[in-house]
Order: sequence, then structure tokens, then C-alpha cells
Amino acid sequence: MSRTFRFFYAIVTILLAICVSTNAYAIKYSVNVPVLNLRSCKGTNCKIVAKLTSGEIVDVEDNKGTWVKVKTKKGNGYVIKSSLKQQSTESSSEDSSSAFYWIIAIIIIFVIASKSNKDKTNLPAKASEKKNKKSSLYDILDISLEASTDEIKKSYKKLAKKYHPDLNPDKKMAAEQFREINEAYEILMDKQKRADYDASLNEPEEEEYSEEKILLTAGSIQELRGMLAECLNISSRVIQFTHDGNVFVNKQYAYCWRPVERDAARYHPYMKIHWEYYTEICFEYYRPIKPIRVERNTEALETILLTAPDIDSLRILVGMCFNRTEKSVLLATNGQVFVDAEPAWLWRYSDNGYFEYYIPEGDDFDIWFARF
Repeated sequence: MSRTFRFFYAIVTILLAICVSTNAYAIKYSVNVPVLNLRSCKGTNCKIVAKLTSGEIVDVEDNKGTWVKVKTKKGNGYVIKSSLKQQSTESSSEDSSSAFYWIIAIIIIFVIASKSNKDKTNLPAKASEKKNKKSSLYDILDISLEASTDEIKKSYKKLAKKYHPDLNPDKKMAAEQFREINEAYEILMDKQKRADYDASLNEPEEEEYSEEKILLTAGSIQELRGMLAECLNISSRVIQFTHDGNVFVNKQYAYCWRPVERDAARYHPYMKIHWEYYTEICFEYYRPIKPIRVERNTEALETILLTAPDIDSLRILVGMCFNRTEKSVLLATNGQVFVDAEPAWLWRYSDNGYFEYYIPEGDDFDIWFARF
């Protein structure tokens, strides 16, 4: 329903209600005498135009003075006011009728107004959706994704003829549509360009956030892995922390991690200086501003398994992972790790001030968990 039609409909409804209510509020009387002369007067010249009998209903239009102007079925004219009796019951019923019509009119106007407001609020949203929604080249040419070369040519000829600027001089958008049709035809007719375009359609859209958000903080990678597994209610075996700062869950990208320094304090009750302040390394799991939603080959990435503040702690942790004592673990100077004289990946000192036990690129992350 257009805005003009709604406005016209509201005006007609109001006028109808006014007419009905005016009719209803015209005071009705009945003739109180056996015979009442209905007169028509022009100046001082009056003549009888009809005879009204007792009980006949009349509508009084002018209730001032001794003579009143009335409407009857026999015509219009003037009668003596004292010869009429007001019909109270009729008046009350007509009043209720008038109120009913006014209520209907108000409801109709309210519905029209609310629909108009709803349309106004929806218009910007629809416009923005249309603006943000980018049509694919297949939609522009009105063809399917599996369309053949002949189908593309056939559709192009049909649309080019329909939107050609020379054939549509009065349509301002014809030139723009014609340009889009030509661009779509040029790309889809080239096999390489079409293959690249089809591949781009399958790429997931990248999310963007206004700021970074820290999700978890822990004292080590293994602690962070356990906390994340508990939050996601999954096994820690499927969580992978790579050396480049990315986190993968079931080999799917799941935000980032990083080491950070923070100030800490220890309390010593038996020392002269009770509080000892120092800097420690902690690990954050966070959501970056622009997460990369691209699948990666996680087997070709370095994976951080354990972190420790010193070399002795790292040896103890590695031994615990293999159910061995620290004496069974050897950390060689060339970066190799041996457990019971068997090679068990690598270790190194990080530039951030902690020790890492890690799997190098090309080794399967799942093999490490398979040992336990």
C-alpha cells in the first residue's frame, strides 16, 4: 500500500465517521399533538407544505426559538417547538452507534500509521542490505554456476540488447547495468579468469573486530592448552600452538597466542624485605582484530608442546610427559632432546626469556600424543 493511498484512505475514514456521528447527534423528536402543520417560510410569507401526525419522527436541525427547523419524510420545514417530544431512548442508541464508528475510525488510522512507521524503519535497512549485498557475476548474467559457454553467450546477448544505452536513452541506470554485464561476460568467458573467480567465491569472509580481546591467560603453554580444552570441552590432544603465534583446534584456525611480561611479587615473612618484586612470563590466548579464517597445513608448522622458566623445570616436565624421571631426559647442546637415549624432538631458549620443547616443521603433531 503506497503512502498516498494510505493517506487518502485515512481521510475517507475520518469523513465517514464524521458524517455518521453528525447524523447520530442530530436530535430526534416525535410529534406530540394529533396533527402538526409543517410550514415553509420565505420571510414573513409562510405556507403549509405537509401535515404531520402524532408520533411521527422528525430530526431537529435548528433548536433555537419558538419555531424550529426540522427534517421529516414528508419534507423540510418549520414547526412549533412545543409540539415536539424528545426521543431519549433513540438518542442514547444513536450516541452509542456514533461512538462505535469513531472507535473503528481510530483503530483504522492507528493501523495505517503503525504500518507507515514500520515501512519507514524497514526502508533504510533494506536499502543498506541491498547496498552491502554484492551480486555475483552469475547473478548479473542471470545464469547458474554450472552454465556452459553457449548459455553465457545467449544470456549476454539477451541482456545486452535489453540494457543497451542507445536503446534506453531515458533510463539512467541502463549504462551502468550494461557495463556490469560486459565485465561479467568478459570474466566468465575466459577459462582462467572464471576458475579464479569461482575459487574466490568459496573463500570464507574474514572477520574484523574493533580491538583485540584477551580470552585466557596462563603461566605456560601446557597450562593454557588445558584451560582452552576445558573451555571448549574437548581433548587437549587436538589443540596445537604453532611457533608463528597461531592456535589450531582440530587443524582449524582458532585465534592466536603470545608470551607477555607481567610484574609479580613474592612475600617472604622471615626476610628483612618482605616483598620481592620481579618480572615473569605469562601466555595469553587472544582474539586479534582481523582473524585469518584460512585453512593451513598444520603439519608443516612448528608446534610448541611445553614451556618452562628454566632448564631444570623443562627437563622435569618432559620426563613427566614420557612417564620418566628427569634423569632419563637429556637436553643436548645442539637442541635435541633424548628420552632413554631415544630422540624425542627438540628444545630451545626463547628470546622472550623461557625454554621451549617443540616439534619441528614436517613432523606429525599427533605422533607426540600417541606416545602417552
